[in-house]
Amino acid sequence: MKVTKLEIEYHYDFLLFGLIAPHKEYKVAWTLNQLLNIDLASGSDVEIKYKNQSSVKFCNYLYETDYVTFRLLRNKAIESDKITKPYLLPELKEYDYFLIVEGDEDILDRQDIKKPIKHSELFTYVEEFDAQVLKSRENLIF
Repeated sequence: MKVTKLEIEYHYDFLLFGLIAPHKEYKVAWTLNQLLNIDLASGSDVEIKYKNQSSVKFCNYLYETDYVTFRLLRNKAIESDKITKPYLLPELKEYDYFLIVEGDEDILDRQDIKKPIKHSELFTYVEEFDAQVLKSRENLIF
């Protein structure tokens, strides 16, 4: 019997920022709201289910308009079962949070996002990543 595989290629057309901030997610979200003039609100947790029937849940904050979407995700799982590395992006486990920004590139400016975060006392470090080169990039597709 012939087996046919369906291969899907995703497009990662968003900005991805890794944040180091050893604080609770509500405080990080509140600070980002002040810095970026947005309104991140707690959303339903993001759950990733694996083939071996295990799953992982991550804290999720969301802000959406007609033109742009901001999503703050905690890197370390808030709930996991049978997972030895409960991280959203295990290859970047030193980062506490990830900020995903989707929208019209004419509206978004990387520096308008990165600069205020970089100068905030709450954040120890901020770095932008190219999602295309990450090993666990499929974890960022919801």
